[in-house]
Amino acid sequence: MRSPIRPAVVQGPSRSLVFNRLDTPGGLTYNLCLRNKGLRRTRNGVAVTVGSIVEGTVTGITHFGAFVLLPSGETGLVHISEIADTYVRDVRDYLQENDKVRVKVLSYDPKANRIGLSIKRALSPSERRLRQQSQQSFEDKLAKFMKAADEKLTDLRRNTEGRRGGRGGGRNFGR
Repeated sequence: MRSPIRPAVVQGPSRSLVFNRLDTPGGLTYNLCLRNKGLRRTRNGVAVTVGSIVEGTVTGITHFGAFVLLPSGETGLVHISEIADTYVRDVRDYLQENDKVRVKVLSYDPKANRIGLSIKRALSPSERRLRQQSQQSFEDKLAKFMKAADEKLTDLRRNTEGRRGGRGGGRNFGR
């Protein structure tokens, strides 16, 4: 059997198409193969692809994120910056062990056997908007209240200064 002739490869953003032509004693043989980039086959045959959204279970919490067990049997990390759209001081404020979470697979490194996950990117745009509005509503209300209170105090000070006489002027006693 002779060695294969150089394959033709067409690269796409998430897939590659490989066309092999083999020169065998029986004649030419052609092989066409479609490969998904970032595809991970696991022990139980379930595939994890970069960009897919899956449901997992939180198995551990650290100061830098949370470990999530995926349906494939693999464990991935949700970094603290990928948990919520707001600043996360403590992961335990948002997640507890054995919580069911929806995560998006961000990256897969086969050499290091690491899977990068995100909770905030797994939300649909409408869910994300709703979540942001509910999180920002208290902060917005507080900011509006503080601004209105400050304006009212400024108006009150202006009005009371004029009645007391203020600077230099309004009443002449004894003249």
